[in-house]
Amino acid sequence: MQFIAGKTNIPVPKLHACFEDGGVAYPVMECVSGETMSELSADDRKVVEMELEGFLWTLRALTSDAWNGPSGIAVIDWEYVGFYPVEFGAQYFRRPGPLVAFEGEMDDTGDLLDIMSKDLAE
Repeated sequence: MQFIAGKTNIPVPKLHACFEDGGVAYPVMECVSGETMSELSADDRKVVEMELEGFLWTLRALTSDAWNGPSGIAVIDWEYVGFYPVEFGAQYFRRPGPLVAFEGEMDDTGDLLDIMSKDLAE
């Protein structure tokens, strides 16, 4: 979050603390009020979608030679960041519901793991 705040104009909540308990990391961040996309009118959703598309272009402009990004630390919400192969660059913010493959959809998790394994082996 600090990297994004320092390198882009994307608004992010402030990180107050981060701790680990039982092997699980817990970030303590500023609470940001807002509305869910389902609460917005169609016109307001379009405005938010356009803003998010701009954020994605900003994130894609960031570069790194490491899968884990410049810090070497993995990103928890990986599907929303810019360090991923183009073929996995779906606009998940446009999708209602959870970010998993539904019945009848292709689950590309294995493809992604193959790409990452191949890259790490090189």
